[in-house]
Amino acid sequence: MKARRLLWPAVMGLLAAALAQGTWAAADADASPPQAAPVQTAPAAAESLPAALQGEWEPVSRALESAGNLTLQTQSLIWLPCGAAAHAMQVQEQADGTGHLLKLVGQPACQLDGTPVSHLRVQRSAKQACDLEVAVFASDKQLAKGERLAWGVYTQASCPEGGAPGTAGGR
Repeated sequence: MKARRLLWPAVMGLLAAALAQGTWAAADADASPPQAAPVQTAPAAAESLPAALQGEWEPVSRALESAGNLTLQTQSLIWLPCGAAAHAMQVQEQADGTGHLLKLVGQPACQLDGTPVSHLRVQRSAKQACDLEVAVFASDKQLAKGERLAWGVYTQASCPEGGAPGTAGGR
């Protein structure tokens, strides 16, 4: 009995550390559809992606056509270069307020044409409210230098012409 009392704090400490790092998530079969794999959770302090940027986006530009559709969720994305399951991301609003930086968690899980992807910068197009400009970066170093791996435009088919989803107009 004494051995259990001595071991219990150590076990609880390891469990708390794993939870704090976001490396352990409970599997709940009822919480996700059968085809979806568990999503690695982002740290609790992370920002969430605004609702206006969430949803399914279709590539318009040839540069990202092979990457397929991009589905953005609160703190995860589904994108062919990251596999078929939802992939965790950390969201940070850009200082100038024009867009968001999405840091992909779990490198090198996401790869574009064989090159690891570390960040996506997303922002609404100034020319078309239904379009999303996406810049892809291979590393923190390339991000700091502004050296994009790829850049392209995505659009939402459900977005009415002349406005964001939920506004008047027809696309």
